[in-house]
Amino acid sequence: MMIHLIVTILMFSAEIYLLERTLGKSKHGLSAIVLIILIFLLLAGNYENADTYNYEVEYNENLSEYGIVFTGYWGYYLLTVLGKALSINYFHFRFIVYGIGLFILFMAFNRLNINQYASLLLYMLFPMIIDSTQTKNFVAMALITLAITFLISGKIRDKIVFLALIILAGGFHPICYVYFPLVVCDSKKVQVRFVLPIVLFALVFANRFSISILSNYILAHLDGFLASRASEFFSSRVGGQWVKFSATAVVVILVYSMRKAILSSSHSTSEEKRFSNIVMYCALFSLSFLPLYFLQSEFARLLRVFFPAFHMLFIMFLGTRNKTSVRQGEKAFAAVFTPSELLIITVYFLLIVYMFYWDIYIYKDTVVMPFFTYNSVFFTS
Repeated sequence: MMIHLIVTILMFSAEIYLLERTLGKSKHGLSAIVLIILIFLLLAGNYENADTYNYEVEYNENLSEYGIVFTGYWGYYLLTVLGKALSINYFHFRFIVYGIGLFILFMAFNRLNINQYASLLLYMLFPMIIDSTQTKNFVAMALITLAITFLISGKIRDKIVFLALIILAGGFHPICYVYFPLVVCDSKKVQVRFVLPIVLFALVFANRFSISILSNYILAHLDGFLASRASEFFSSRVGGQWVKFSATAVVVILVYSMRKAILSSSHSTSEEKRFSNIVMYCALFSLSFLPLYFLQSEFARLLRVFFPAFHMLFIMFLGTRNKTSVRQGEKAFAAVFTPSELLIITVYFLLIVYMFYWDIYIYKDTVVMPFFTYNSVFFTS
């Protein structure tokens, strides 16, 4: 069975990882490469999932009938045009797109001095399986993760790169344009005057009663096409919003706790401290999404996009206790965690299980089961 093969490869990669640690390797390059190849084959080779048919039909359609830019997913469709120009069928095209996305994600992990192998393992836990169905969102998530790493320096040049990556991510999923305000995460003045009011506004309207008042006010001042579109948007209702509320609250608390540990650790670098501040800002910014969870299930991905960055912060947090100081000529010491640190670790993994269940497992027949039973590389059925 495919799951046995996955476990075997994971055990093989773990043996390489342990050998690398024995040899004093800090980047764990070979074990990370084995893992990223496994992830690539699992994602790209997956078929017969919830969205495969729609993606294949979309790829084979004549895009010239409705144009590329006006679809909103202009980045993805430019790749589609290129693939069709090269006479590539959809399933080969799928391999190319996932290869691009994984390369970008690995670049993001590689930009920080963290354990790449552990980063990939955490990604496999969540949200790898849902990414096997949401191809466009996967590439957008990878671009957002890479973009966040360019905020560390605070330089204008890197901020321009960040904005460019956000625009490119929006070409794969238009919802990514909401992340533009993250560019000011190092400005206390802008946070207080602009972002903080947005978050407070969102918290006030994170209930059906307030949303009804807001929607009635907006609709009263619109007419024609805009009124009909706004009415359609506000009339939709989805369930499970309290699941997303609780997940967001837990994320904010965990990120705050990990950031506090990193800032107070003598082993943390200035880069890690700046990154922890950025991720804290991302977690707080995610509070502004709360009212949207009442309206469209589509908005659930807004929080999920941050999880690779959360994983990176979690690994940095573990490094506050389990970091080797080879560069200082010191001997590595064993990790000894305090009760509060063990609580953070436990809650973080419980959060992953929680997100996996509500974001993935509830679609087990269309997402989870196809992931482990239909793969064109491993020839399972």
